[in-house]
Amino acid sequence: MLDEYPHAAEIEPAFSIEGITIPDGSIQFNKDEVVALLIDVISVAEKKDQEENEVQEENEDEVRWQTLEQSLGRLNFDDYFDDVDILFSHEDDDSAEWRRAYRLEDISSNFHLVTIKIKELFSEWIDTVDISKIDGKDSLYKLFDPERDSFLNFNYTFVLEEIYGAINVEHIHGSQGEKVIIGHGEPSRDFENYYTGSEWALAELHDNLRKDTQKAIKQAHSFFSNLASIKKVYSHGFSFSEVDLPYIEEICKKIKTENITWYLNDFNDEEEREMYKEKIKKCGFKGEFEIFSV
Repeated sequence: MLDEYPHAAEIEPAFSIEGITIPDGSIQFNKDEVVALLIDVISVAEKKDQEENEVQEENEDEVRWQTLEQSLGRLNFDDYFDDVDILFSHEDDDSAEWRRAYRLEDISSNFHLVTIKIKELFSEWIDTVDISKIDGKDSLYKLFDPERDSFLNFNYTFVLEEIYGAINVEHIHGSQGEKVIIGHGEPSRDFENYYTGSEWALAELHDNLRKDTQKAIKQAHSFFSNLASIKKVYSHGFSFSEVDLPYIEEICKKIKTENITWYLNDFNDEEEREMYKEKIKKCGFKGEFEIFSV
């Protein structure tokens, strides 16, 4: 996001982002301020996840990319609410708690409107990805038949179609030029005992940031229904995150997995591959596993 909105790095994130109501009734925000806030709350959530899971990676950007969707389900605005309390801590009259609740209600509603913008910003970023200078890999050209094989694509671009000539490609999360799907897979969070006044807006935000995998599967019904003749499955660049496992479950429902070989990329080390195997088995797979290189 900083590549598109570099001035965001110069802005101190704050709870007081002001929006402007435009003629169509929607609220427009300064995108640099939005990006500054989003980077802050997502980074805090990612850092907490990494500390809890003792994640250590040399490539910090890679960790952030892999955990972005998970972090969207664990956003925490505590520091911002604490700032509000400090700012108005001098209020101690009888109606102070009442004003505090209304103030937090307004701020949390603002957080909802601002944070949900990540979907729009993510789509904008996807549209900037240029694949015109990408060279295809000979090993992939030899690996699949672009006219007969089926492809479940998660990376939003048209590399498979434009570089490799693939025909039957399902962009399960959307593609460049349209609103894409991004979100977490966390269950509902309990905000009942959270900051008084903020509960509804934060619960609504959490729900709105959840990835609707069942809707995506329903929209891709024809793709999944035509997988019955599949004999081999290849996973390339797929991390088997919990939020995306419903797609693996759907594949396993549509094919006789006892007769299938699932090929995992040797880019991942043995420990990762074993973890992936267990996840695939839990999704209903009963076939064999092999390794392939590209």
